[in-house]
Amino acid sequence: MGQLFTRPSALPPSTFINSDLFLEVFGFPIQLLRAVTAVFAAVFVIRFLRAFQVESDRKIADLQEARLHEAREREALRAELFRKVVAAQEAERQRIARDLHDETGQSLTAIGMGLRGLSDEMKGRSGKRETLDRLQSLTSDALRELQRIIADLRPAHLDDLGLSFTLRWYTSRLHEMFQLNVRLDISGEEHPLDETVKIAVFRIIQEAVNNIIKHSRATSARISLEYREKSVHILVRDNGVGFDLDAVRKRDGRVSLGLAGMNERAALLGGTVEIHSRPDYGTEVEAMIPCDAMKGETT
Repeated sequence: MGQLFTRPSALPPSTFINSDLFLEVFGFPIQLLRAVTAVFAAVFVIRFLRAFQVESDRKIADLQEARLHEAREREALRAELFRKVVAAQEAERQRIARDLHDETGQSLTAIGMGLRGLSDEMKGRSGKRETLDRLQSLTSDALRELQRIIADLRPAHLDDLGLSFTLRWYTSRLHEMFQLNVRLDISGEEHPLDETVKIAVFRIIQEAVNNIIKHSRATSARISLEYREKSVHILVRDNGVGFDLDAVRKRDGRVSLGLAGMNERAALLGGTVEIHSRPDYGTEVEAMIPCDAMKGETT
């Protein structure tokens, strides 16, 4: 409508339909009408765009909420799967340990007792007596090794007496079997732990100690276990030869020495594992496991 009333010119229809006619009829210039119309059009467009943006933001928020919900469900399923896998592993370990103790252990014990009896009967026959003594010694060594394997598979103390007592028993046995001076420090107020968390803490410490025995050539080690309000903090340190962590990563493309297994156990429970080492310095394995990692997923 505003474009109909142009400036007066010699070309019709602007000779009589022009801005002067509009001013004469309505009492205000056509430019004012154009300005007001433009303002209303701008307001309408802005309101439309704002409504579109609000709707878009709502849809984006809904999508983000759906993704977050799916992520939580995946984490819950992964945690539950990890619980079942660990439970199955520990149950199988317990079964194997029980079978070894009940069958192989009793058989070795019976063989050792039979050899001891034969050795006593052959006191006057030195050659055969020495052979029997060697067989008896081999049987005793095999029985001790079997007992060690059984204890490593599944310490019964972990179920009956708890984590702290099991670690004290474990460190004393390390000193007896490997002549490794192990110091255990437990601090903080001990509180009940979920079975999966308890097993993960023990296995991480066990794997770290196994690495010390196999690779570090250390004479002493220190295990620190700190109970915090919402987590368990682990630190295993040795005085061994250490290694160059960057060089190991470049050579193997991964972190060796069993760190991958420890890191996986911790990560599936929402925890972390860090390793610090350098040549002639020793090695430190530090881990943090949330106490309520599994409880939070199952509630």
